[in-house]
Amino acid sequence: MKKRLRKKLHKGEFQEFGFSIKGEFNQELSTDELHEFTANLDELEDEKFIHFDGGFDPKRFSWFVSRYRGSFTPEEGFEIEKWSKDHPQVKVVKAEPLVDAWY
Repeated sequence: MKKRLRKKLHKGEFQEFGFSIKGEFNQELSTDELHEFTANLDELEDEKFIHFDGGFDPKRFSWFVSRYRGSFTPEEGFEIEKWSKDHPQVKVVKAEPLVDAWY
């Protein structure tokens, strides 16, 4: 496969990785607490140039985390998992290994 096509299809050296992360909150969050949590999440997205795709409710969350452009390294994945674990409203966090973000 030619380099131009590999780049267009995000294959080979152009492959991009992301990961899934799931967690539970310490308690069912109120609307204000959910807004605070999402504000913290927005700050993290802006700071790290990443994107959380998925959702949450007052009891739990589930996201696929990817970069706007480029790929995650395992170390960066651990950093996002640590941020989630260190958040005062989060009780349990489970991050999955890196997977192909396009396929």
